[in-house]
Amino acid sequence: MKKSVLALTLLISTKSFAFSVPDHRMISELAFAELQQCGLFPKNMEWQNDAGQASIGVMINSNLEEDNYLKNGIKKLFQYSHFYNPVRPIKKEWNGREHAGKAVEDYTKSFIKAANTRTTPNLPRKPLEEVGQMIHLVQDASSPPHVLWINHATEDGFENKVKILRQELEAMKPSCETITLAGLNTPMEILKAAGLGTMKELDNSVEFNELQADGSEPKFMSAMWSRTFFSNSGAYTRKVMNFLTQFDILRPNLNTPTSDDNDVEGWSSKGLDKGDYGVLSSGISNVTLRGDNFGKSNRLNINGKTYIVAGEQFKKLRKVLLRQSILNTQRIILWAAQK
Repeated sequence: MKKSVLALTLLISTKSFAFSVPDHRMISELAFAELQQCGLFPKNMEWQNDAGQASIGVMINSNLEEDNYLKNGIKKLFQYSHFYNPVRPIKKEWNGREHAGKAVEDYTKSFIKAANTRTTPNLPRKPLEEVGQMIHLVQDASSPPHVLWINHATEDGFENKVKILRQELEAMKPSCETITLAGLNTPMEILKAAGLGTMKELDNSVEFNELQADGSEPKFMSAMWSRTFFSNSGAYTRKVMNFLTQFDILRPNLNTPTSDDNDVEGWSSKGLDKGDYGVLSSGISNVTLRGDNFGKSNRLNINGKTYIVAGEQFKKLRKVLLRQSILNTQRIILWAAQK
């Protein structure tokens, strides 16, 4: 019993300092900086608490604490997970744990209630701890493991093995005119737009080479990320794939299909199965604890053939999703400012 408790303590302690990627602190700092540069950071959200901490610091700390197992481990393990799929909602788990969509709904209610009761001049105008919590879950929705329910630990490949520098994301900064709510009215709608943006990127092609057994030049190949390297591709029905071809993160249409490919209504009530990274998990005995091969350009065996994916392909996918995470973080701030 003592050994089990010790093992659990070590696991929780390790995970408490490994903030999942998109790197929540970097994403948040860039999102806030760009809002300020564009003159869009809301004046009614600029304040300091009694400890002299600025509002941005409050939101970032609240964001990071969502992954702090020493403080929020019980909540993450038994109340809300950070998994969310925008077209196939994930069912409540056997232990009663809900998922990110329910968490965002609850945080939204808590924010609105607190905002409506903070009328004393000495109190801050906005209860920004809840904003930081919602930002964290919206950022997670730009991470494929969270959208496709891929069980992952602290060394998850997508979240920790492909380094993207802050300067690389700054170089991709869009125009200020693109930083808008784009008709999204609630944090749940922003969360859904984030998840759909992730699925859209995973439905794009990845380039890789098939290595020839005779040592001749590699054969160039192309396939979709979602079908080749990720599990739970069942979320991509024909109707969903057709919908995603038209999806635009800057003008998000949230009217996702409500029936399956056989026109049976209610298909979205089926929960996703737990999964892994498919062929990117090749040779790994315990994906849940050991992570995966995402980001490594080592050789992969698929149906008896050997393939290799260049590291730049992993970076390309991840940079786009990190930029989307910045935009949706900014949307949460613009929404909160209106309340």
